Amino acid sequence: MSETDNEIKAVAPYVPFKTLRGLVERLHSTAVPPVIDSSVLHSMSGSIRSQIMSSLRFLGLISINGEVSEALKGLVESYQTEGWAAALKDVILSAYVDIIDDVNLQVGTDQQLDNAFRRHGNVDGQMLDKATRFFLAALGEAQVAYSPHFGARKSPQRPQNGKKTTKKKRGRKDETHDEPHEAVDDEADVAADMEKFRFPIRGKGHGLIIFPSDMDQGDWLIVRKMLDAYFGVSDQ
Repeated sequence: MSETDNEIKAVAPYVPFKTLRGLVERLHSTAVPPVIDSSVLHSMSGSIRSQIMSSLRFLGLISINGEVSEALKGLVESYQTEGWAAALKDVILSAYVDIIDDVNLQVGTDQQLDNAFRRHGNVDGQMLDKATRFFLAALGEAQVAYSPHFGARKSPQRPQNGKKTTKKKRGRKDETHDEPHEAVDDEADVAADMEKFRFPIRGKGHGLIIFPSDMDQGDWLIVRKMLDAYFGVSDQ
C-alpha cells in the first residue's frame, strides 16, 4: 500500500453506519460500478459524500482513486444473505486491526476504546464519539460480541418523572442589540447520526437546527418549503 493510501486511511469512519449499509443495499439492488465517485453518491449531501468516501477508503472497499475493491464486491454480493455478517466482520476487523490491537474487545473499557481511537484513529471530540458508534454498530451488524463496557456514554440526568432536564443558561445580549435573548443550547446532546447548525438571526439572537446527517438536496427542499409555509413566506 502506498504512503498516500495510508494517509487517507488514517481517519476512522465517523459517518453513520446506516449510511454505509444504505449504499451497500443500493449497489446490491442495482449494480457495482468499477469506481465510486460523486455521480454514484449524487443523492448524498456534500459533507456525507466526503465522509462516506473516506470511510470506504479506510475500510479497504475502494482505492485512493475510488476504484472498487474485491472486498466491496463481496460485501455487496453477500448483502441480505447468510454470509453478510461474516463478510462484514472480515472487512471491519481487518480495517481496525491497528486501532484496536491493544484493546480487549471482550472486556475492555469505554475509555480504553476512546484512547485507542484518539491515538490511532485520529479522531477526538464529537468525531470520536461518532467514530466509536460506527465501529460498535458495525460489530453489532457483523454479530461480533464486544465488551458490555463499550459505549457507556454519559447521558443527561433525568428526574424521576422521566423527563429530560436541561441546564438553563442566562439570557445574553445580541452583539449588536440591547435586548437580551435566551441562549440557544447548542451543546445539547444529539444522536450520532444527527448534525447541528447554529446561525444568527439579526436582532433576535441565534437559531439552532438539528437534522439527520444523511439529508440530501431533495430533503432540504422539502424542509425549506415547510419552513416557508410555517412562516407564511411566498415565492412571489
